Amino acid sequence: MSFVVRTGVDMVNIARIADVVARHGDRFLLRVLSANEITICAGRIPAIAARWAAKEAVAKLLGVGIRGLTSGAHAVPWHDIEIGRDTAGKPFIALHRYAATIAAAQGLSSFDISISHDGDYAIASAVAIGITPDA
Repeated sequence: MSFVVRTGVDMVNIARIADVVARHGDRFLLRVLSANEITICAGRIPAIAARWAAKEAVAKLLGVGIRGLTSGAHAVPWHDIEIGRDTAGKPFIALHRYAATIAAAQGLSSFDISISHDGDYAIASAVAIGITPDA
């Protein structure tokens, strides 16, 4: 067995997300965010941008793209990666469907995420650890 650590990071310009929300409104929000994430963000553009970056960071640690941004068999839908918030306000990663399948196949079992936004940018850093069988 081998111990595995994966990381992913993403940064996004908040104005870019603001422009997309202004142009597409709820259609964009419903495509990218879960109902829980929409509630957490409460229309705050920096929070929406931070979740965008977080989902991108998680996709990177899984070694895949996000469907709609990239094509191919390994792209995951936006809703397969959810960034929740615990009772203390700390963000957490919840993987669903195909994203959960990919993580399990890679032996990844524990995840952590840090998200932040300040000024013009939102950033997220994701980490996953696990154990994989030796090849």
